Amino acid sequence: MKPYQIVWVAMIVLCAVAGWRLLFSTSAMVEEGRKNYGRYKLLRVLPTARFVWKSWYPTYLRCEGVCLWLLAAFFLYVVLTRH
Repeated sequence: MKPYQIVWVAMIVLCAVAGWRLLFSTSAMVEEGRKNYGRYKLLRVLPTARFVWKSWYPTYLRCEGVCLWLLAAFFLYVVLTRH
């Protein structure tokens, strides 16, 4: 396997696993985000930092998970159709 192929496979696996975690462990991710909100000052500066406290945050995470799965599918398409 060539090095660039390893990178593509790693990106596909990373997107798939992260998407699965966002889709199926949403409540744990929300609890973790709310618990650790005050701990990291660097993360509180980000524009999306206050999303953790919104009521629609679990839905946002699930949408992010779907987007990551679509990105993984696109990467897989690129890898399979490349000559």
